[in-house]
Amino acid sequence: CIIPLKIKKEFDKHIKRGAILLNAKALSGLLLFSLFFGCNELPENKSTDIANIENFKAAPAVVEKSFGDLAELSTSMQEIDKEVNAKKVLPTKRRIKIKKKKVVAKAKITKPVITDTVQTKKAAVNKTVIELPKSEEALKKPKFTSTLDMTFNTDNKAQESDDKTYSVGTWIFLRYALSSEYTARLWIDVEKDMAQSYETKIKDTKITFSKKGFELGAGVKFSPSVTTVLPTSEKSKRNEELQLGIEVNPTLSYKLAPSTTLQYLPRMVKNFHEYETSRTNAVNTEYKLIQFYVVNHKLDDQWYMEPAVIYSNNWSYKGTRRDPSYLTQFELGYKYTDKLTFAAGTLTGGSIFERDKGADTNIEVYDRDITTYYAKFILDI
Repeated sequence: CIIPLKIKKEFDKHIKRGAILLNAKALSGLLLFSLFFGCNELPENKSTDIANIENFKAAPAVVEKSFGDLAELSTSMQEIDKEVNAKKVLPTKRRIKIKKKKVVAKAKITKPVITDTVQTKKAAVNKTVIELPKSEEALKKPKFTSTLDMTFNTDNKAQESDDKTYSVGTWIFLRYALSSEYTARLWIDVEKDMAQSYETKIKDTKITFSKKGFELGAGVKFSPSVTTVLPTSEKSKRNEELQLGIEVNPTLSYKLAPSTTLQYLPRMVKNFHEYETSRTNAVNTEYKLIQFYVVNHKLDDQWYMEPAVIYSNNWSYKGTRRDPSYLTQFELGYKYTDKLTFAAGTLTGGSIFERDKGADTNIEVYDRDITTYYAKFILDI
């Protein structure tokens, strides 16, 4: 047997320096060492699988780790990769020569496991997508939305008239989806007079909590909601000394035809004032009932027509009914985009009860002297 080249060089170096003496015992040990490591020196041009073994990344102990849950496997893959890389030891030439057959055998056994691990990881990702789907409605509708409604009002009266109507009203609606069923809405109302005082007035602020509508049967849909009225206007806060208002305002709708819907919106209001009369000695309103009857008819995908009749009744703290009135509305609208709508219409109102004539059952749809014209745009943000 031939002594390996490395051992032979070390032996010659020590012999030349005279550092050690070769005796019989050392020679026998050297021969045993040579027999254990092999009888031939590794030729430089010998073909081996060293490159394939060094590229083998998996440690058997890590690969054999079992995962009963695919979700656990999906979330743990990065930690496993780090663990494998940390434990990977590149074999030296001497280790390869000694354990060549053993290492190659492990590579052949565990390499299919690695391939299966990669496929299992992909399966876990696909499973996650299936188990946690997001509906189109959830993707399209964000939790927070807002609407800007700006309306320009005028009438046929002369500019110098004391009761001339010429104003700009701005409504800001801020909505937040509390869940898939419940929504909260903040309603801010600001009006700017452009005829006489040019004063900007902030009206009462409202906070509404509503539930998603559901079918009652026979084609009738019911949408319940309740509103808190906050006294932010000068009239309510200073003059009437309103502390709070509670308003129950559900919506009932019925589809008369595929393009026509009838809506009924009652508003039942209970006010809480500090005093029964205002600072100007007028009787404050304790209860109020406002009823909206609205017909929405779609002419096509963009144009719509919306006539409406509104009745209003008030009761004082002494139970007296006061100031029953009505308002008729006719609106024509054009949906320019999904977020922008333009509309124009008329408002005509009056008192149901006249002191000199008694109850008046006639309702004016249009009267040149009292009708108000408006144009507006609605922008969803």
